[in-house]
Amino acid sequence: MNESLAMARVCCMSTRRTLCTRIRPPGLAALALGLLSACTQAPIAGPSAEAATPAAAAAPVHLRLIAFNDFHGHLEAGSLSLAQADPAQPGATLRVPVGGAAALAGLVRTLREQAPGGAAHSLLLASGDQIGAAPLVSALFRHESTIEVLNALGVDVATVGNHEFDAGQAELKRVLGGGCAPNRADAATQSCALRTHAGARFPSIVANVDGADGQPLYAPSWVREFGGVRVGFIGAVTRSTPGIVVPSAVAGLRFGDEAQAINRAAQALQAEGVQALVALIHEGGEIGSAQQPGDWNDESCPELRGSIVDIARRVTPAVDVLFTAHTHQGYRCVIDGRPVVQATSYGRGVSVVDLVLDARSGDVDRTQVRSRNLPVFNASTPAAARAALAAAHPAPYAQALQAARPDAEVARLVA
Repeated sequence: MNESLAMARVCCMSTRRTLCTRIRPPGLAALALGLLSACTQAPIAGPSAEAATPAAAAAPVHLRLIAFNDFHGHLEAGSLSLAQADPAQPGATLRVPVGGAAALAGLVRTLREQAPGGAAHSLLLASGDQIGAAPLVSALFRHESTIEVLNALGVDVATVGNHEFDAGQAELKRVLGGGCAPNRADAATQSCALRTHAGARFPSIVANVDGADGQPLYAPSWVREFGGVRVGFIGAVTRSTPGIVVPSAVAGLRFGDEAQAINRAAQALQAEGVQALVALIHEGGEIGSAQQPGDWNDESCPELRGSIVDIARRVTPAVDVLFTAHTHQGYRCVIDGRPVVQATSYGRGVSVVDLVLDARSGDVDRTQVRSRNLPVFNASTPAAARAALAAAHPAPYAQALQAARPDAEVARLVA
């Protein structure tokens, strides 16, 4: 039976937000009990408390969010590496080869397959600087090669970073939207080298950038539904972008305050009944020090600093998770009771946040949120180091790290 039939919408106020849910009227349960009673000649009984309020017994909805940031067109692993806490020597680090689009795709696929709610209850997010300041394998093809690989990775939604604006807003819209750019005879780069550029198959969301006409450059948010619960995603890019790229690249654009823009978008989503909210912010921070680097899975986040601290504290409590970027750091912090995470850069790591959605309220059950930063092991990662580092992670993330293998189709695209 279609769950949207014979349902009523109920809203209440809480100290944190307006909560809305949909419940089935108890008349259906009472009718079923009556029919059974007539068959057995037993006295008709009123509906039980469970039958009268079926929404109270609604199963929770699981959602796994997998995110990477500051990819910068690093399609090939090359000499990419990552320092991890050495399980065999407390206080020491172990640097291992990681990264590459094929390895990233393989880990993402495994994490999706092993998601608590199944692959259909997982999303892949990108938090900006997917392109720009990139190796030749991306830059020579005007980053069309990277967009093609991101499509193959299965990116579901992304925000943009400051480097997406490096070549100007018109070129950014072409790279994301598809189509070929003119190729000058003396140019080192080439557009549509092998085929017509199809553009991104995923939406880009940015809440804090307006065009010269005062209209948003991109949609501020995006919504997906899982098990009857709608989840809203809001994007924002660092407002310092005009001071980072050449002025002509952002001429006429207005970059607003990140937190204020996210809060406006969150309010609009809540007005539509969307209570589970996630922010993708291309701005970040860092932890630790040069003398004592921070562990990217240490939730105490020693010496956390940077622009993201103020932004996170000003973002409405309605937002449940903040995926961050820009500083190329790894951290897994908790600010005001919600995860604030970043997974280094260049596809060397991913942040995984497992949510449990309350089917009654449509909101995130924050008591059940789990998160973890994971390295993207590749074919060059020594087997012994891989096994030891994977075992240091809790289940189920350790199993994913052990099982993941490079994706052959993505490897073919990169080659």
